[in-house]
Amino acid sequence: MRKRLIPFALSFIVLPFLLDSCSRPTRNEAYYLAISKYVYAYSSGSIGRNDAVRVRFIDPTVGADQIGQKVAANLFSVSPSISGDAVWEDDRTIKLQPSEPLPYGKRFSGKVALGKLFKDVPREARTFEFEFNVRELSFEVVTDGLRTDNPANLKIQQLAGRVLTSDPVDNGAVEKMLRAKQGNKSLTIGWVHRNNGLTHEFYVNEVERGNVRSKVELSWSGDPIDVDKEGNLEQMVPALDEFVVMSAKVVQTEGEYILLNFSDPIAPQQDLSGLIRIDEYTANLTYAIDGNYVRVYPVWHVSGERNLRVEAGIKNIAGALMKERSDWPIVFEDLKPAVRLVGRGAVIPQNSDGSVIFPFEAVGLNAVDVEVFKIYNSNILQYLQVNELEGDYQLERVGKIILQKKITLHDLNPEANSMAWHRYALDLKDIIVQDPGAIYQVRLAFRRGYTELPCKAQDDGDNGSGEDALAHAGPTDENGNLLSIMGDYRGIYFTGDDWYEEEGDDSYNWSNRENPCKREYYNYEHFTKRNVFVSNLGLMAKRGKDNSIFLSVTDLHTAEPVSGVNVELFNYQLQPISKARTDGTGTAVIEDVRDVPFLVVATQGDNKGYLRMADGNTLSLSRFDVAGVEAQKGLKGYLYGERGVWRPGDSLFLNFVLEDKSGTLPAGHPVTLELSDPRGALQFRSVTSQSVGGVYALHCMTRPDAPTGDWTAKVQVGGATFTKQLKIETVKPNRLKINLDFGKKELSAADRDLTGKLNVNWLHGAVAHDLKAKVELQMRATKTEFQNYKGYAFDDPARSFSSDPQTLFDASVDGNGQASVSLKLGDANAAPGKLIANFRVRAFEKSGDFSTDNFALDYFPFERFVGVFVPTNQWGSKEIDRNGGDIQFAVVDKNGKPQPNRKIEVGLYRCDWRWWWDSDNNYDVAQFNSANHVNALDKATLTTDGRGMATWKVRPGNWGRFLIRAVDPEGGHAGGDFFWSGYPDNLDDIKSRNAAAMLPFSVEKEKYSVGEEVALKVPASENGRILLTLENGTRVTQHLWFDAKAGDNLLKFKTTEGMAPTVYAHVTMIQPHAQTKNDLPIRMYGVMPVNVENPQTHLQPQLEMPEVLKPGEPFAVTVRETSGKACAYTLAIVDEGLLDLTRFQTPNPWDAFYAREALGVKTWDMYDYVLGAYGAELERILSVGGDGINQKARNAAQVNRFKAAVVHIGPFYLEKGKTAKHTLKLDNYVGSVRAMLVCSAPSPGSKGAYGMAEKTCPVRKPLMILPTLPRVLGPGETLRLPVDVFAMENKVKSATIRVKENSGLVNVQGTAGNTLSFDQPGEKLTYFDLKVGNKTGVAKFTITAQGGGETVSENIELLVRNPNPMVPAVWEGTIEPGQEWSQGFDPGRYTDIASAVLEVSALPAINLSRHLEYLLQYPHGCVEQTTSTAFPQLYVDILTPLSQSQKDEITKNVTAAIEKLRNFQQSGGGFSYWPGGSDVNDWSSTYAGHFLLEAKNKGYSIPGGMLEQWIGYQTRTSRQWNAGSNNYYDNDLTQAYRLYTLALAGKSDLAGMNRLREKKDMYSQCAYLLAAAYAQSGKPEAAKEIVGGKWREDWRYDWCGYTYGSDLRDRALILETYTAIGDAGRAQSMANYVCTELGKENGWYWNTQSLSTSLRALSKYVTKNFNGGSGAFAFRIGNGTYKNGDSGKPISTVNFTGSGSSVAVKNNGKARMYARLIVNARPVVGDQNATASNIVLNIRYTDAKGNPIDAGRLTQGTDFVAEVTVKRSTAFVFPFNEMALSQTFPSGWEILNARMSSVSGVANSPSDYQDIRDDRVYTYFDLPYTNNQNQPDTRVYRIQLNAAYAGRYYLPTVACEAMYDNRIRASVPGRWVEVM
Repeated sequence: MRKRLIPFALSFIVLPFLLDSCSRPTRNEAYYLAISKYVYAYSSGSIGRNDAVRVRFIDPTVGADQIGQKVAANLFSVSPSISGDAVWEDDRTIKLQPSEPLPYGKRFSGKVALGKLFKDVPREARTFEFEFNVRELSFEVVTDGLRTDNPANLKIQQLAGRVLTSDPVDNGAVEKMLRAKQGNKSLTIGWVHRNNGLTHEFYVNEVERGNVRSKVELSWSGDPIDVDKEGNLEQMVPALDEFVVMSAKVVQTEGEYILLNFSDPIAPQQDLSGLIRIDEYTANLTYAIDGNYVRVYPVWHVSGERNLRVEAGIKNIAGALMKERSDWPIVFEDLKPAVRLVGRGAVIPQNSDGSVIFPFEAVGLNAVDVEVFKIYNSNILQYLQVNELEGDYQLERVGKIILQKKITLHDLNPEANSMAWHRYALDLKDIIVQDPGAIYQVRLAFRRGYTELPCKAQDDGDNGSGEDALAHAGPTDENGNLLSIMGDYRGIYFTGDDWYEEEGDDSYNWSNRENPCKREYYNYEHFTKRNVFVSNLGLMAKRGKDNSIFLSVTDLHTAEPVSGVNVELFNYQLQPISKARTDGTGTAVIEDVRDVPFLVVATQGDNKGYLRMADGNTLSLSRFDVAGVEAQKGLKGYLYGERGVWRPGDSLFLNFVLEDKSGTLPAGHPVTLELSDPRGALQFRSVTSQSVGGVYALHCMTRPDAPTGDWTAKVQVGGATFTKQLKIETVKPNRLKINLDFGKKELSAADRDLTGKLNVNWLHGAVAHDLKAKVELQMRATKTEFQNYKGYAFDDPARSFSSDPQTLFDASVDGNGQASVSLKLGDANAAPGKLIANFRVRAFEKSGDFSTDNFALDYFPFERFVGVFVPTNQWGSKEIDRNGGDIQFAVVDKNGKPQPNRKIEVGLYRCDWRWWWDSDNNYDVAQFNSANHVNALDKATLTTDGRGMATWKVRPGNWGRFLIRAVDPEGGHAGGDFFWSGYPDNLDDIKSRNAAAMLPFSVEKEKYSVGEEVALKVPASENGRILLTLENGTRVTQHLWFDAKAGDNLLKFKTTEGMAPTVYAHVTMIQPHAQTKNDLPIRMYGVMPVNVENPQTHLQPQLEMPEVLKPGEPFAVTVRETSGKACAYTLAIVDEGLLDLTRFQTPNPWDAFYAREALGVKTWDMYDYVLGAYGAELERILSVGGDGINQKARNAAQVNRFKAAVVHIGPFYLEKGKTAKHTLKLDNYVGSVRAMLVCSAPSPGSKGAYGMAEKTCPVRKPLMILPTLPRVLGPGETLRLPVDVFAMENKVKSATIRVKENSGLVNVQGTAGNTLSFDQPGEKLTYFDLKVGNKTGVAKFTITAQGGGETVSENIELLVRNPNPMVPAVWEGTIEPGQEWSQGFDPGRYTDIASAVLEVSALPAINLSRHLEYLLQYPHGCVEQTTSTAFPQLYVDILTPLSQSQKDEITKNVTAAIEKLRNFQQSGGGFSYWPGGSDVNDWSSTYAGHFLLEAKNKGYSIPGGMLEQWIGYQTRTSRQWNAGSNNYYDNDLTQAYRLYTLALAGKSDLAGMNRLREKKDMYSQCAYLLAAAYAQSGKPEAAKEIVGGKWREDWRYDWCGYTYGSDLRDRALILETYTAIGDAGRAQSMANYVCTELGKENGWYWNTQSLSTSLRALSKYVTKNFNGGSGAFAFRIGNGTYKNGDSGKPISTVNFTGSGSSVAVKNNGKARMYARLIVNARPVVGDQNATASNIVLNIRYTDAKGNPIDAGRLTQGTDFVAEVTVKRSTAFVFPFNEMALSQTFPSGWEILNARMSSVSGVANSPSDYQDIRDDRVYTYFDLPYTNNQNQPDTRVYRIQLNAAYAGRYYLPTVACEAMYDNRIRASVPGRWVEVM
């Protein structure tokens, strides 16, 4: 029987069956059938450049005489022509051997004139055309890791590897392909070229190992061999002291082994048994040591995934032991000959060029047999009745085999190694084109002769090199049909009826079925097959319970919906039941489908699609994770800084990256930065529209007195807001590098006795030997959560956990700066669940200074955790029907993996009724903490199933609140949760929802009301489509299509009544089939986020700079981006000592922009059947993504004590392929810096790309010094100045250190120079004694060192401050006309004098300068104080003459106050007490608005809408005001003031005024304000009538109340009324009273509002009633001459600060004058007395355990606590609000800022805010009033301290005061203390 088949063509990578050409006959089934009668085989697809071109015919074609002769040109031709002659190779074969190598990639077409070779050839077959192409040249670079060429010199390494080419190439050209460098050094490459020309081994030489890790960068380009391919890789080079495993890989050739690459050569004679082992492998291993490599040979065959463990203790060539164990995941492939399919699916969309790609993989084979079975188009419905698209049941009823062919795998993929799995592909185009609507089953088999086994048979007829190289056909049956190459279970060698008759070695032996050397192995179980249906239509169907059908059709190529598709439904009997046609959205809805649909058939022209709707084919539902970053209005933003903490006064180099994926923002759109302090006060605001490549520079600077704590940076753009917390603290940088390593990223119960390694070094690299170190640990409970168990409670509410800090280590490190630290986790059985282990590690310099490292590790104290899931109702409340409901339990390990077959004890408890309103959910719940569930209403023992789950039906039986608790009796953990059962007033039946059907996708909030807009955030990849269907469990109620944009997609819809109680959102994202930017499935659905990562979104920045930097010397930094993208970048060089304080990670915008991203009715689709929809590793279901604090020192000397070693430049724009270079310098710094390169390339309207690079470099010199001084100093203090001196090189044999103080404030005692000797490089310490004088200012130290030809110096500036507060002193006198008055003061009583002022006035002296200074310097900043500070400055020019500079300062202050008040205003127009507050403070709102009105009248600009909103709020509030029976004073006075300010604004509320006027029991203060309102409204008669009336006068101020009032404040308001109505007489009398009160030395009503209102009222009075000035006078300062004073204003002031200590005044006028000498200064330290008024301060000092200690004498390095107790001591029955506690500490003590560490052994009373400065702490709080003895009337505040610096220091006064009530205050005087 003649062998024949339809030709099957070969290809390189992609194999076409037959390739079309121009001018050819129509190729249909008849054509192929006709050709197959003549042509047996031919060359096609991809051939080698030296291969011959052949055409073989079925029958002999020429005679023997023609063999070897040329073929006539009219019979055979190739285009383009090929040099060489076509000859008859035999009587039926034409061969064309090229005389020259064919060009790579060239495509050729051939023609054979069959009509001239054979007789009676049908017309359509007279010319046979075929095509082929020449394989492209390709190459691969492979590296084998580092090795040591000379074991005696570990510093020099070699990187080995090889270049593999698909064809022989010129060796010289190959050598030009590679480049290697290490840092900035180019490396030489040696070569060895193998004879085959395909393998080129290389060796990168002179790789240097240093003291720190480095890397070798290897790059390659195919240009020298004309291949368009390039790439690079980085090889880590370990430090010299690192002995580690670099890599581990399985090598599977003839001898299977594991290749380990070590950093060092391995000692060859050692026994590695037990040191290198494979988990779960019990047989022997043999080892071969070869330098840096160890080959590990298993004796037995190993398969599957395993763990290779390399234990510590392996020796290197020098005898050093490897210190740490490492584990390596390895995979042993079963290398028996095999084929397998890639992914899954049966539907293949046809590409635009007509190709139909069929991928597969093979191992151990050089060829495969291909068979194609065709299911005819007309039989497909019949086929699908019993089959899926991938099925193969009863195929012979619907089709037959149409093709068999052998394929040589090398022709498909020349680069493939047959000894490993490699991928190949076939192109089915020429098969499909014959009948595109059919289904084809492609089968792959192989024979023994195709294998690479040494045992393969030589006589099977399977390995011939002749005709089998082209094609062959299998046998046929009696009907002429081809027999399948798949064989049966016996295999392809035992077919037919007589197989069993064979005897001996040829007989069938079933036991040989898994032995590839035996014929029995070659059976269908080792072969593979796949159905192929070519279609471009993607179908989805959803069926509701109301029998509605929702249908969707998309184009698989583009993912776009397809309109005009005819869709028909068939039942199981294949009878049509309904039809529809898709609309413009590619969807159709068919209502009321009575019959059950079984098949959907979609038709569009010749294109068809099929979808089975059997119940077993529905898409699976499960719960998915919903975490992810949500895009705002299509925008994403990333705000980053250069470090994690800043000091007050530092510059903040903030940069903002904006990604507008939708491309909707116009060019130049503004970006706003607002920076708010911890109280919410806006401190900085800027607007910019300028960016560099989408990066906005938002740089700003804080004030030196900026409040400390967590600040908020807010960026607003395009309606989106992005926030970031910034930490501003008075930190000082570390000088030591601290590393405590326990070798684990998390802790478990097995780690309770773990030992960690502590290493301490100086930042500049020197070993920190023999330094004291302290390691503290504190456990804290945290919420236990596991990603796949959302809604489960894994914590035990019956257990509470608290832990004091424990000291793990308190000793010195050794001479190498190392120590072992034993971890003592203790018994954590009381833990409710997961804990956080917080560590604080400090290393103390001998100088007393210390560095700190804070970090935390998760601690899982139990091996297993029990979770409880209680279902929720539609509102999200956990509730169970009284009659019963299911509770689910889960048991997981610490990694969240389910634990099957675990027993748990569960119990149900009734909770106390008081819990209905108790805010503490855990109150008294400890009574339920028992393993055997004592007192439980019900209990049970459950066992988890295979999924680690268990279910218990609970029956509460009554309403109430219940606890469900589950205990793991073996492991000890318990989990519990609360739920409601009914409600006593309305017992609704709540239906539990199936936990597995819950859809937790990313929405804006947890629940919505009907009519609200819902926004789903779905991350997607670009160019796809998203279908959102809303389903209510009955039907699809709505559908929406969205264009998928890269990143977050916002899908919005409005809720409707039909969606209650639950609406399901089913999100389906469809990608174009041909996209190659990611390997995600073509269709993703579900309710969990999917991480869509495109490699193109990663930038690959490179940063090059010197390995070591020198202080003060310039250095170059080179920046490039290696992936070929343009980008914007910023570069920061930052002190590692700053970064280590917060363990700051280099910012990477990619993490923010590429974070990750719902179902209902039954849903079917066919996307799972699309080939390429899944990679082999993917499961079927995949997830889809789813105020001016501390202003006392405003005029004081400022000094930047710790100048940050920070350099920041950028943003800059880097063009594609370009390199940027910057020259930078670090001054006055030694240590270590990290260079951080942050690159961004946001692309509007598409995906952006981002990346970062970093490098750490020491900054040092051969000679270095590190002097240590406290943060501040105080007058009279004595101390030692330690200077650490580092000689880093042998040339430094001695060093002379000198200290000089340049300001004269500090004296250097004794010698100012010391000389140190060094026998070898090292560190020594020298000291200098210092004595601080009695003056304050900025001390300036210069410390220098000289030696070994090196000179270094360091300049230190620090503040010498008197910690005492400014104390005013006043001397006053009355001067009659012609008289003289003189007065002096003693400057020696003060350390610094802030001001000395002479005040001369025609009014009784009011201490104007003193009061203004008080208002300007008051250190607290709420809305009232902000207003009070600025309000009188509007009028001060009326009272006293001002210089131009004073006028400018006032303008600046008022403008700043107006801007600042914007932060207090709420959207309704009112003002809150503190910025960002949620409640309006009514009095302060009126007060602030009053100021804005007056400022506007003075010509100041008020921001648009600010006054209008305030007026609106005032009007609404006034109209709503109702006095009723409430006689409360504050209520009436607030309304009166409100009415007055509305009248000032020209918006009088006459109705409100009349209502208040009718209140007959109104207090007089209210009446006078009301009168002023009438007067301002143009009704003077009514005003005068009110003033003349009788009103209540019995109000007395016991406290300032809610209006912050006082008698003085109210009298000043009355003065303002008299002035407004023109009552000059009464106004004068009231003005004299106000002046007299202001002139008193003290007054309890001296709060900010009283002073401000008084000065404002006096100014208005003077403006209207005072025509003259202060009168003529002359003055003299000290012994100088008399000068005439400025008498043009009522008050004249002369500031003579620093000009003398006495004054004299002559009255040259005709009226009495009032004079005052006012000195504001700090008394010398120690000159204070204790005070106590209505509160008592108690101060004590304790150790960490609360034991009292003597703070007067402390040992250096002692940790201790300052505890202050504030207690009421008065009969006052009102709360003491707005209290301020001021604590200043000695210079030698360091404050341990609790905000910078999670380890804190102190507890504090509540406070509003705490400002922590370098040497002091301000605490703001309220002290309540209570009659309840169980509620405290005290507050306790504790500050952790350390006695750091040796010396004698002054402990200043501790003071506490009520900010608005001068009667409430107390202080404890200071004293001298010592640190020894």
